[in-house]
Amino acid sequence: MASKPASKNKDDLKRNDLGYLGIEFQEKLVKVFFEDKTFFENIQSIVDQNMFTSEHLRRIVGIMKNRY
Repeated sequence: MASKPASKNKDDLKRNDLGYLGIEFQEKLVKVFFEDKTFFENIQSIVDQNMFTSEHLRRIVGIMKNRY
């Protein structure tokens, strides 16, 4: 008897951080923050430094948000 695949509910879709996207994606995202000022200005209110899994990236994003 085959087991039924787990269903996706709203709780399964919640993510606490960006770890599921990988460190390379997180690094590229921070790079875009530096390169595209308008992009960062548009999303800075929803970006939380604690979303990043690397301590270095958290510090960089925190500094960027404080300076903004």
